[in-house]
Amino acid sequence: MLTDEIDPDWDPQIIAQHEGNRRQIRMMLIHEFGNEEHERKIDDYAALGPAPWSVIDRHNMFLRQIRQSFAFGAYYPALVGACSLGERLLNELVIRLRGAYRSHSATTKSVATHKTFMNWSVCIEALFEWGVLDDPLATKFNNLRKFRNRSVHYGTHLTGRDAREEALQAVLLIQEIIEALFRPHGGPPRFIGGTTGHTFLSTPAESEPFVQEFLVPASILVSPSFDMQYNEDRGWFDVFDDDTYQNEYPTLTDEEFADHRNRPRRSGGK
Repeated sequence: MLTDEIDPDWDPQIIAQHEGNRRQIRMMLIHEFGNEEHERKIDDYAALGPAPWSVIDRHNMFLRQIRQSFAFGAYYPALVGACSLGERLLNELVIRLRGAYRSHSATTKSVATHKTFMNWSVCIEALFEWGVLDDPLATKFNNLRKFRNRSVHYGTHLTGRDAREEALQAVLLIQEIIEALFRPHGGPPRFIGGTTGHTFLSTPAESEPFVQEFLVPASILVSPSFDMQYNEDRGWFDVFDDDTYQNEYPTLTDEEFADHRNRPRRSGGK
C-alpha cells in the first residue's frame, strides 16, 4: 500500500480511497515509531514489504519484533534477530520432525539425539534429504547462515556502518522462508485445487510429516458445506459446519470436495 503507484487513469473515487488508506497507514506508523525521522522510518517499513502469512504464532510474534526493530532504525538487532529466528526454525523443524524419519539415511546419530543445533549445514542437509526443504529453500537458509556468521562473529566489514543493507537482506530472507514453509494457502499438491475463498489440505499432503506436525493442528476438519462468521468477542472466526453432510457423503475425493464446495451452500448447517 505504501509503495503502490496510483494510476492516474483510475476512477477518482478509487484514487481518493487509496490516498486516504495510505495517509492512515502513515499516521499509524508515526504513532507507533515516533515522529522523529518519521519519513526514514516509513521508508524502512515499506522496504520490508508485507509480513508473511504463517500458522505458527511464535514466528509471527518474533518476526514482528524484528520488523519493528528495522523500522525504528535498530538495524543490527534486526539483523541478528532475523538470523536467530532462522536458527530457531531449523532447530524446531529438525527436532519436531526427526521422529518421523528415524530410519532415513540422513538421520545421523547427531541429528537423532542432539537437543540443540548450532551447525546450520547439518540441519539444512537433513531437512533437504527428508524432503522438507527444496533447493530454493535450502539456498535461502544457506544465504541466511552466511549473514549469521558475518554478523555474530567479529569482522571489519561492519566497522563504521549501520548494517542496514545486511539487515534488510536478512529480514527479507527470513520472511521468504516463513512464507514458503508455513503459509496456510496455495495450490496443488499441498492444497486442493479448484476452490476459492478458502484453502483445504489435499488428501496426499495429510500423510506428510511436516503437514501432520505443523499444518493439521492449525486446521479445522469441515465438510464442503460450512460457513464462517466473525466473532467480535473472540476477535476471530467461528466455523459452522453441516453435521449431516458426512451421512450423505461418507467419503469424497479431493476433486469431488472441490466440486461440492463450489456448489451453492445448502441449508442444514448449525
